Amino acid sequence: MTKQNTSRPARLMPLLVAFAGGRSGPWRIERIEGVSGEPVQAAARLSVAEGAAAARAGDGAAWVLRGVTSNERYVTRREHDELAAR
Repeated sequence: MTKQNTSRPARLMPLLVAFAGGRSGPWRIERIEGVSGEPVQAAARLSVAEGAAAARAGDGAAWVLRGVTSNERYVTRREHDELAAR
């Protein structure tokens, strides 16, 4: 007799992400344009941090934008319904 594998695959959890504008980082900021409200401060460079590093990002940055990944927005309604049913 063999044991059935009853474990379920791990759910994709949102990944914390931080975008920090300041004087250092691998990305060069060419321009900043406000869309609504006050614009963020001018910054020359941008760094992106993910996971645990995102929680600590921003030391010395002019500003930090924090968020999480949202993979579900990249599936169709039918794909979402099929995944939810499983």
